[in-house]
Amino acid sequence: MKFSNYNHVFFYQGQTFLYNLLSTAIVQLDEKTKLAIEENEIDALENLMINEMETLGFVVEDDLDESLVYQYFCNNIKYAQTLQNLSITLVPTYNCNLACPYCIQGAKKEVFKISRENLDSILKFIENSIENSRDTIPIRKLSISLFGGEPLVCKPELLYFCENAKKISEGKDIEIVFDMTSNLTLLDDQIIDMIKEYQIAIQVSIDGIKPQHDIRRIQKNGAGTYDTIIRNLARLVDEGLKDLITIRLNIDGENISNAEEMFLAVKPYSNDIYFGFLTSLKGVNENYKEKCIGCDCFCETATGKLNDIVEKNGYVVPQSFGRKAPCAMSCQNKIFIDCNMNVYKCELLLNHAECKVGHIEANGTFVKNSGYYNQMAFSPFDFEECRKCKFLPVCGGGCPATIYVDSNKKDGKICEKNCSFNEEILNSYLCDYVGRLLKN
Repeated sequence: MKFSNYNHVFFYQGQTFLYNLLSTAIVQLDEKTKLAIEENEIDALENLMINEMETLGFVVEDDLDESLVYQYFCNNIKYAQTLQNLSITLVPTYNCNLACPYCIQGAKKEVFKISRENLDSILKFIENSIENSRDTIPIRKLSISLFGGEPLVCKPELLYFCENAKKISEGKDIEIVFDMTSNLTLLDDQIIDMIKEYQIAIQVSIDGIKPQHDIRRIQKNGAGTYDTIIRNLARLVDEGLKDLITIRLNIDGENISNAEEMFLAVKPYSNDIYFGFLTSLKGVNENYKEKCIGCDCFCETATGKLNDIVEKNGYVVPQSFGRKAPCAMSCQNKIFIDCNMNVYKCELLLNHAECKVGHIEANGTFVKNSGYYNQMAFSPFDFEECRKCKFLPVCGGGCPATIYVDSNKKDGKICEKNCSFNEEILNSYLCDYVGRLLKN
């Protein structure tokens, strides 16, 4: 037997803890066990202790290559578990009624909307995918996400698509779930009825307290949107739809000090509120980079101030570490289809035509290009440094889409890694987690 390569010792308020990045187990250590781990002397432990630590993943067989255990975990999700869920994100337009300065799709937006004929082709693709899966791993769930641009710009198209997607699911006897990311400024009675009928989960973002939000999330004439969004959130709550609402509070260096005020202002409108950090992408919204919060203070704010606010208000503090599932980019049944019938594997790559992985033809056929196979094949295990890295299970090799955009890739091949974790970040998350656990 040997100690796991993924063991990580950390300290909190004078106490020593052990976390395993692969099994995700956490235990408090006595001095004897701590010394045995530090000196790599497993024989210093009693057999009972060794057996207990083996159960938790802190001790493993001598000949076990633990990187293969994590690789198996990832491959099982990629090639088995996710195949039962067909996840389609529809982008009916890149057009938006707002002009937010940090938009990840850039300032220039196409006004083109998807046609009824193209919607029929996508519905045919969905129907064919479900039917063709019956001979292998049957699709049992259809997940439909409505995205943009602003999807509510295309209200008639959404109504048509949701109605017919539901008919397909009922005809094929599979579960269907809907969600939509919207700025919520175009809500009306017809959209409320659609949300009710299809139980569409809604995500909306708030960019600060009212004065801050109204200079970030703005209309094309420069007017603010805070009052409109809050008013529409209240309408949804009055209609009994509070449980369908998720509110993301966008945080940057200029509004972090108002985080609690932001939270309290939207608390009446959702049972699911979380903080998200604004980011910049090269060539897209990099003019916003100076306002974004960097890694040097990310740990402190994410694991301290913001989690305190969430917990104090009776909401669940999100766990910000743990064994990471593979990126959706390399999972077969997760795709984004835009208004031009181009197919992408990630929302960050939308509208970057060089990163598309194929297109949907009129008969519903998904014609793949070489980029599809390059993106599907992306794996952190291709990089020796990643395979040997202690932090791989919590990093997963980083975000491949960010690599595409920042390196201006044209051929769909990823030849770089993108480290997203280090010891300082992990220790901050772990100490915050243990502190809250002990307090409760």
